[in-house]
Parts: sequence; C-alpha cells; structure tokens
Amino acid sequence: MAKRKVNSEILQPKFDELERKNLESLLGGGDKRIEQQHAKGKLTARERILLLLDEGSFEELGKFVMHRSKDFGLDKEHYLGDGVVTGLCFFARLYRVWRIVI
Repeated sequence: MAKRKVNSEILQPKFDELERKNLESLLGGGDKRIEQQHAKGKLTARERILLLLDEGSFEELGKFVMHRSKDFGLDKEHYLGDGVVTGLCFFARLYRVWRIVI
C-alpha cells in the first residue's frame, strides 16, 4: 500500500495509523509464527493464496480483526488479521474444460 500524503493535520495521522495497521496485519501472528510455518516446509495462508491466484484478484476482508478470547492464555496474545480463510471459490476455463477450486 502506497503511503498517502494529505494536506490535513487531522487526516494525516489517521492515514499513518491505517498504514501501520495494514503492515502489521500482513505479519499475521508475527515473524516467529511465519518462521515456524516455513521451518515445517509450509507456506502461510496468505502466501498460498498469492501463489494460487492472479495478482489483484483477491481482496482480503477482516484484515484488522482481533480475537476477544480470554481462554488458554489468549488474553495475552493479540494481533491483527486473526481469522481463517473459510471458503474460496474461483473457476477458470482451461483447454475447453472448466476447473473449479473450492
């Protein structure tokens, strides 16, 4: 996301905060969790989606969602983008055959 510059002392801090949250949400559970996934030979959900779909064809919703659970010590862990990709459907016509991935 390109850094926005606005001619407003009121709006610029809000755009800066939005940019900070956007970058934070891309880390998911943080660098440590991403490294753990890679150490297991796995990609993160976001990385798998980017490999599977064309650039710009996927729009992430709920990017700033945070859980509200207090069980299992989760009250000490908070990060943006705390969600699950529950469904994804797209289709393409390849060599006269329709392919559907769900």
